[in-house]
Amino acid sequence: MLFAVSYEQLQCQVPTAPASDATPMVCSFKCTATYQQLLQNCVAPGTRPVIVAPNVNPYDEFDEVIRDIKKDTLNPYDLSYTFASCSTVCNAASIMDPQDMQIIYYNQDFLNKIKINDASVQWAIRCIIAHEIGHQVLGHTLPANGTNISLPEKRKRERRADYFCGFVISYFPGATIDNALAGLETLNDGNYFPKTTQQEDAAEYPTLDNRMEAVRDGFNQARSGDINIALFRSIDSVAQILYNKYGSSQIFRVVDREISVNNFEGAKEIIEANLLKSGNSIYQNKLLQIRSDLQKKAVLTTSPAMLENIIKQSKKSNADPQRIKQLQLELKKNNAAVRE
Repeated sequence: MLFAVSYEQLQCQVPTAPASDATPMVCSFKCTATYQQLLQNCVAPGTRPVIVAPNVNPYDEFDEVIRDIKKDTLNPYDLSYTFASCSTVCNAASIMDPQDMQIIYYNQDFLNKIKINDASVQWAIRCIIAHEIGHQVLGHTLPANGTNISLPEKRKRERRADYFCGFVISYFPGATIDNALAGLETLNDGNYFPKTTQQEDAAEYPTLDNRMEAVRDGFNQARSGDINIALFRSIDSVAQILYNKYGSSQIFRVVDREISVNNFEGAKEIIEANLLKSGNSIYQNKLLQIRSDLQKKAVLTTSPAMLENIIKQSKKSNADPQRIKQLQLELKKNNAAVRE
């Protein structure tokens, strides 16, 4: 993940450390620690250490996140984790050790170096923890889910953990979108990779903009009552419902499923159907961007009438003029082809 090396195991289903060729998937950002290194170098504590200011104390925030999730009467998860410091990880990590103990490790130096104000540090830590719990809740590194993972699937998992982060932060009274984005803002230093959609195609992680949009989705859809924590047990079952309602979603990206099986025409049809709906410029631009990327990967044709309607709706939604210009150029070429 962006903050963590993740080796999460769901509901203690692995009683012993896995063999070297069957280690859980590593979801990481700038972290190279392996499962075996964590087992060797990180020790589960018996008593929480005393952390003296100005060092950041993440324990209170960890307790608060768990407490807020457990307030939900629909919560189906045990959420029994040990929180511990370990310098082997660069920022944070989750693991289930050979004794079935589910541990979330964090790097104290990493937290201390967050160069933002005290209130934002508090929210950033909550976001880091919520993202890690999201990977666990969604079972991303269960043994059955941790081998031969494609890059699109890895990016989707990161967006979903970010989505869960936004969902969890929405539980906090008075929390805002900015609070939910505080964790991601710790990476907004100009060095984050990938920076563009083109770079994202060959990366394990989404762009920072896409991750932020996933957080916003989770926060807003939780606040609007569209989802509850119980739905995360079968998150794909609600994907189409929310996609149909919102037109586009960084967390669900229904088109990803079609693209992953090379059904480019099917993906195009889903995108164009949603482009004809009214929507805000963010979603409209995202759909147009995905459609443009598809055009580069496959020869896709759209009828002039469909293009005219998409252009009309894109203008109505205040989409990027440059993307509208691309559609108009495509329409011009299509009309010329029809005349021939």
